[in-house]
Amino acid sequence: MTMSSEALGITELAEYSPVRTYWHSNTAQLSDGYDYYTEETRTRVPEPEAELVSSLCESGLHAPALDIDYPAELETLPVPKPDLNMLTIYRSVALRPYARLLIAMAQTSLVQPGHARMLINEAGPRTYPFIVGLESPARLVPSSTPNHHHLYLDTELPWDDYARLLKRFEEATIIQRGFYRASMERKQTMLRKPGVYKPAPMST
Repeated sequence: MTMSSEALGITELAEYSPVRTYWHSNTAQLSDGYDYYTEETRTRVPEPEAELVSSLCESGLHAPALDIDYPAELETLPVPKPDLNMLTIYRSVALRPYARLLIAMAQTSLVQPGHARMLINEAGPRTYPFIVGLESPARLVPSSTPNHHHLYLDTELPWDDYARLLKRFEEATIIQRGFYRASMERKQTMLRKPGVYKPAPMST
């Protein structure tokens, strides 16, 4: 299914706060966290010179920037409150990690606490697509890989809180383990800016 930019919630990054930091890859590499031999060096630069956008903000806090390797949709609903962002990620998640992730999101004010408690008490199938009503301003941007997305949540968090949240996303298999590992090493999450694509594989 082809979604319009409005349905995906895509807007220009500059229209939103907080103020994220931008980076240039000196080695044209962005490790996926699995290849520990990949050399990777980066320099912070002004946005027009950058290939990468970070969770790290000018404030020193982190606004989540997540690599989602699954089909996803973001829809803004007028109810039950104005501008509720309903996020659906088409990835089957087991109940326990799903509930633990929602609790972590509630603790960081990304969702309503009652939403997490409701899910824990829900009886039903053993796995669920990940569906959540976000309290945070959010953007879902298609990546260069079909049916993959970059998710930006514009709520600032201290690194320790963000690191715990990333762990819950990894346990729920919403983000890949390699992305989580690389993010822990960098102490920030990094994505290619919209319009910046992965370099083509080198021919041998």
